[in-house]
Amino acid sequence: MKRGNVAEGSIEDQTQLTLSPISKVLEAGGCTFDDVVRRTYDLSDIRDFGCFNAVCTHFLPRAKRVRATVQSVQWGGIKVEVEAVGRVPQRQTEEEGVGSVEIPRE
Repeated sequence: MKRGNVAEGSIEDQTQLTLSPISKVLEAGGCTFDDVVRRTYDLSDIRDFGCFNAVCTHFLPRAKRVRATVQSVQWGGIKVEVEAVGRVPQRQTEEEGVGSVEIPRE
């Protein structure tokens, strides 16, 4: 999704396009997906869960944290929405302080 346009494609495509920018934001903050402590996934069709989960497993291979996956009505052809809550590693909070993170633009 760029500039408000919904990306066309399968649930796998949209999941990849949704998780990639989150990965960049985490990296900019000195974090990885291992630092994500809670995730909420909204799928427009819960029957897509298996294909969606296969892509998530690629991004979060060791994730054992709290997660919720629900079916919900999405706008304009969106198949997946992701909310992720991360923690800044202790080493970073002590050394660099905690501040805002600029979201990288493609």
